[in-house]
Amino acid sequence: MVSQFVKIYNYNPCWPECYERSVKKIKKFLPTHIKTYFMHVGSTSIPGSLTSGNLDIALGIRNVLDLITIRDIMVAHGYKIDVKNSKMHHYVVTRGINGTLTVKVHIIVVNSEPWRRMALFKDYLIHNNQARDAYSNLRYSLYKNETITYTEYSYQKRLFQDEILARIK
Repeated sequence: MVSQFVKIYNYNPCWPECYERSVKKIKKFLPTHIKTYFMHVGSTSIPGSLTSGNLDIALGIRNVLDLITIRDIMVAHGYKIDVKNSKMHHYVVTRGINGTLTVKVHIIVVNSEPWRRMALFKDYLIHNNQARDAYSNLRYSLYKNETITYTEYSYQKRLFQDEILARIK
């Protein structure tokens, strides 16, 4: 049952501030010789959207060789590698804050396909209330389904995202 793994929250206007604070903390321990770029992504970056309580941050770098370096620095500072969501050239590290909110950092190459997907999807939902509401309704209905697995929940969200991205490309 997905509700064992996912909680659903209404949009909180404090999330942009949480994002800014989190980025500020991360920047303090990253090496200055590696140029980094940050983008608030995911549901907490979309006003009015339902969310699972993850503060998603895209941490972009220019050189693919720096991915592992940045990942290892994040781990050394208390983040855990999210193995099930990490892929080649796209690492995800997480850290809980305040007991409820989880910071999920996607370490990826700037302007790569994952970077562009996140930016396009976010921007589309910010500017299209109907799509934002449809995505929130999908997430809520999946959450309420007592037989759905986390894998199926993630798959259904991905299908929705793919459909939106196919429309706007």
